[in-house]
Amino acid sequence: MSDNDPLGAFMAGFVVGGLAGAAAALLLAPQSGEETRAQIQQQGIELQARAQETLGEARKRADELITEAKEQGKVVLQEQKAKIEEGRKIVEKIEKEEPAVEPDTGEA
Repeated sequence: MSDNDPLGAFMAGFVVGGLAGAAAALLLAPQSGEETRAQIQQQGIELQARAQETLGEARKRADELITEAKEQGKVVLQEQKAKIEEGRKIVEKIEKEEPAVEPDTGEA
């Protein structure tokens, strides 16, 4: 992951934080091994569900950003095409108004 990927950094922090919290809770809780294993399993299921939900939201937001970027790209492209056409018209107008100047060859 690149250093400029806030979504990746968030996801990594989310997972690491969840695991650290679960580990701390298990180590500090006085209970039997069977209860601890059941709790680990339940917390793993909950963490997986939260991670999937977060991933789904991230994908949805990424799709929205992609769509928005495509639309903005289309607008910019149309604006540039219009400016190019405007420039062509100006050049054509200048060419019609001014006759072509032949270079001076130095011959008389």
